[in-house]
Amino acid sequence: MNGSRQTHREISLSLDQYSRLEKLHLHFNLPEQAIICTLCGYALAADDDRVGRHLGEKHRISKSARRQLNALVNSLKLPSPDTLPKRPDGSTPHPHLRIQDGKACKHCGLRSTSSDVLSKHIRVLHKPELAATRSGGKHWLRDHINDNLSLQSWTLNDVKRAWVVTAPVRAGASRSRSGNKPLQPAPDSIHCFHPGIRQTYVSHCFHEGPRQYFVPEMQANSYYHFAASKMIDWAIRVRPSPNTSEQIRKVLSGLPDDQRSINQTTYGPVRFDPIAVSIETKIAIGAIEEARLQLGLWVAAWHQRVSTLFQSVGSGHIITLPLILVMEHEWHLLLACDRGDRIVSIPSFDYHSSVG
Repeated sequence: MNGSRQTHREISLSLDQYSRLEKLHLHFNLPEQAIICTLCGYALAADDDRVGRHLGEKHRISKSARRQLNALVNSLKLPSPDTLPKRPDGSTPHPHLRIQDGKACKHCGLRSTSSDVLSKHIRVLHKPELAATRSGGKHWLRDHINDNLSLQSWTLNDVKRAWVVTAPVRAGASRSRSGNKPLQPAPDSIHCFHPGIRQTYVSHCFHEGPRQYFVPEMQANSYYHFAASKMIDWAIRVRPSPNTSEQIRKVLSGLPDDQRSINQTTYGPVRFDPIAVSIETKIAIGAIEEARLQLGLWVAAWHQRVSTLFQSVGSGHIITLPLILVMEHEWHLLLACDRGDRIVSIPSFDYHSSVG
């Protein structure tokens, strides 16, 4: 009972505390209360100095940047990640947890990341099932295994307490083999525009798409069904000056947590830094219309978000937003312009990249 009460104890962070954690690549998770290292993709034990030590030893984050971090984390009195409840099978991927490739026994559901482990398991514990399939003719051990599962867990490589996640598969996208890698590689030619661009993997975390509050009304039965696959792959964000960052925090401070973002998504790395350029990539020519739909919904949600923020401060003008659509080696620059009653996408120029 005590553990249950502790797990559900209400915890509230200030915007400054939340922002500080995110700058250290830490995510404060709710409703399951945990501190997740977004670089590693799993929840950290939060007692004593373990969070600060993890950042220092594993990610070489300086002592000055970690000052007073352990005191903040300890004040939250978080439960051990080992005691957090599993999410249901079929859940949407958690944006900050590593995704593992997994398999499961068709007969008892035992999960593993190893085909050898499951093969031995089936030979030892499922002899009647093997005998039944042998009587029907040719058979294979892999026929007794559910393959290509995507697993997530709160702690590192915890297959026993993992759950199966599912997400829409988009044309032209390839699955990551590691939860802290992008779902599809950044085109090399992105870096040719400016060698100093620092890459942030937003594709994995945009599985959630734009927040429901920021999506305009659409002729669709369900926002979630329609918007689940409408996301972008890459974004170039602006790092505001300290004064501008402070103004952004003040504007957002009074909003609920699921609306506390300068953008149309609450994903951590772009929560307080405005997205300047949105990029969608495809590797199949026939997927260009899908790409236009994804960019269209993304821009509409961005306009909705910016309009709401302008209303809260009483002024503002929606600027033209650059969009980049990459189709194999062809780059298309589009400009999303606000015409008052509609948003118009104006083609600007095409660029053929020879980088391969």
